[in-house]
This record gives sequence, structure tokens and C-alpha cells, in this order.
Amino acid sequence: MPFSQPPKILLVDDRPENLFALEHLLASLEAEVVQANSGNEALTATLNHEFALILMDVQMPEMDGFEVAQYLRMAESTSVTPIIFLTANSQTTEDECRGYASGAVDYILKPINEAALLSKVRIFLDLYRGHQMLKRENESLERKLTNTATIIVDRPTKVLAGYSLLRTLGRGSIGTVYLAERDCKGVKRKFALKVLRNRLPDSLTDQLTQRFMREAEAASRVKSSHVVSIVDYGIAEDERVPYIVMERINGQSLKQLLAKRKIRLEESVCLLRQLASALKAIHEAGIFHRDIKPENIMIENENNAKVTDFGIAKLPESELTQTSHLMGTLPYMAPEQFASANIGAQADLFSLGVMAYEMICGERPFQCDGLIDYSTAILHELPKSPREFVPDLPDILEYALARLLKKRADERYATASELLRDLDLYAKGKSIRSRLVTVLHRDGSTNWAEGGG
Repeated sequence: MPFSQPPKILLVDDRPENLFALEHLLASLEAEVVQANSGNEALTATLNHEFALILMDVQMPEMDGFEVAQYLRMAESTSVTPIIFLTANSQTTEDECRGYASGAVDYILKPINEAALLSKVRIFLDLYRGHQMLKRENESLERKLTNTATIIVDRPTKVLAGYSLLRTLGRGSIGTVYLAERDCKGVKRKFALKVLRNRLPDSLTDQLTQRFMREAEAASRVKSSHVVSIVDYGIAEDERVPYIVMERINGQSLKQLLAKRKIRLEESVCLLRQLASALKAIHEAGIFHRDIKPENIMIENENNAKVTDFGIAKLPESELTQTSHLMGTLPYMAPEQFASANIGAQADLFSLGVMAYEMICGERPFQCDGLIDYSTAILHELPKSPREFVPDLPDILEYALARLLKKRADERYATASELLRDLDLYAKGKSIRSRLVTVLHRDGSTNWAEGGG
């Protein structure tokens, strides 16, 4: 199958003469070359192009190759893009280990052996072309399946693990959710049934199956009226398809609700309390969700919130999520998630704080365009005071937002129970103005976001 565009290679080096030499060397290959003379330029380029391979110098001012690679591993679009490091320094075990830990597939010394480099580049270009061909074939198959989906799922005989599949509710990158029905003691009940797509590369199937089953296990451990209930899960015997059966929710996601209208203050507080209660139950089950965001919050009747999607949750005994790149959704990630995938309850509470700010103020606390801007803002910048959006915001809610969004995890609420305690005070009409003022004076700060403690 012919390709409409040649694969792209990104060259990253702060010296123009090196970029010129590398581009000249690669001219014989059927590939398009894009140049970047700094780490920031490289990250910007990855926002606008899909690359088959990245060749990157290690020693660069402001941001070295290792740092750039770590940022690339955070973004879904470049999380698995192969990186070959080029360096003029003597190759040390420490540097080599650091290179591979940041996601490099090779570490080459300068002066470069041109024949060896070309051979390696050809291999990665061939792998990319093969992957693209497989992707196009899968997309073609997906279109065919979609075009015949009504016929397939509407047949009474289409049954999976005893559940009749009625229609498709939604599709994700690795899963499909169906409206399913089952006879329960003479009463037909409807559920949401999620299956792992079986049109996946063999190299990913085992890992994704484990992650899929781990999602079901994590969610099934949590008992809360504000967490989507897991009814059943397993691997269907006949089809060998992993599946999760969940309660059916008649509603919409918080993201959809926020896009439709502004949420009133009392409504926001009610939803915040429900979500805090959900996190309390999740954390008490020994689980960290790690992807709290509006897309993963379902709202019934516009006033009952339920947390869903435990796809990257961390269980105490699991090592499946100990990866070299970070997990989460960038605008809602806690500062510590940029340093490690091993995070605790405070990261979920920070994400909850971002959502609470968004519900109350009408916009997220950090408004950014790219990966670098988001990471810089979340790590170092303070949001606008919520009183700029809600001038009469009660003190206790201002305090709660401030404490949820603290940069340091140990300065946030230690548990969701502590947040619930302050929300209870708000419900009872009590003020903590004196406590807030005391903290502000102690910290020597007049900025609301530094007032928690």
C-alpha cells in the first residue's frame, strides 16, 4: 500500500553545522527531515508533526537531550517514538543508563560512523512504515465493522459472556463500550459492557489485557455510591475477549456538562463533596486513581457524580504501571507526577482541585497550549485568585481550593476526609476566616494559592 507522505525524522542539535551534516547524510533516504536547534523547538515540532525517529544531541544549552526525552515520553503522541542520542562526550555507564532510562533506543558517539547510523535509521523507518501499514489496515477494518455494527450487535444471538449486546455506546483507543442486557431472575436489566478490542498488535495484547483486567479489579474493590459499580468482569470463554460489566449510567460526563453551561456555586460544592467522598473510598481501598478529570466523571440527572475509568489506577501490589514515562492527563496532573509515576493520594486531590476550580471559576487554573507551558505552569506558577471570578466566594471554599492546589504534596490535604471536614463546615455555615488569616500571616504571603496549610 503506497504512502501519501514520506516518514519524518526530527534532527535536534544546537549547532547548525551538525544539523546540516546530518541532513546531508540522510538525503539518500526516502524521508522528510525536520530540524530543531533547541529542546523547546524540538517539543514544538512534535506538536505539529508525527515523527518516525528522533536523532538528538545530548549536550544542549537550557535543556539537554535527557530532559527533552523525558518531556516527549509524557506526551501520548511521542511516548513511543524511538530516540537515538548523539554525543561527543566520552560514553560513561551513568550517561548511557540515563539515556536509556529517558526512553532512548540507542546512544551513539561522535564522530558518527555514517554507515552504521544509516543502517539503524533504515531499520526504524522500515518499522514505522510497517506500523503505519498495519494502522491503515486496522482503520479500514474498523470502518467496515462500524458500517455493519448495527447488523452485528442488534442480532439476538450476539451474546458475550451471557450478556446480549444491543448497541455501541462509545469507542476508545483500546476498548469499546456496548449497551448490554441480561435476564436477572426474570427481569431484563441493562448494563454498560466494555470489551478490549481484539484487533491489536500481538506485542501489545498481553500487556493491555493485564491492564484491562487490573482496571476491573481496581474498580470492583471500591464500594461507594459515587464510584461506578462493577457488576462482573473476566475473559469470555468462547471469544477469549476481556470484558468489564458496569452499572449503566443515564447521564453525561462532567466535561460535557461544563461545555453546555456554567455550573452554579452550590451545585459545584455538591459535586465536589461527592467526588471527595469517592476519593475517600478509593484511597481507603489502597488505590490511587491517577487520572481524575472531567471526562472520567459521569453525572446522573445533573446532580449525582460517579468516578469511572480506572485504566491507569495504581494498586499497592501491582507493578504494571511502573513505566519510564508519566501517566495522567496533562491539564489535571499534579506537580509530582512530572517526576514519578509513583504518586499518592495527594496527586488525586490536586486533580480534584483543578476540577473544583474549573467548576467554580468557569475555567481551569492553568491555561496553556503545549507540553512545556503546562509543566512549567503546574510546577511553578500560581493560578488567578478565584475571587476574580467569584468575588463573594466564601472564605472556606477559597481556603479549600488553595490547599488542594498547593505545589508541594505534603502541604495539601493529607486525605479526602480532611477536605470533607471543611466542606461540612461550609455546609453548617461556619467560617474559618481566622484560621486562613493566621496561615497567611505565618507564611508572609498575600496570594490566595499560598494560603493553605
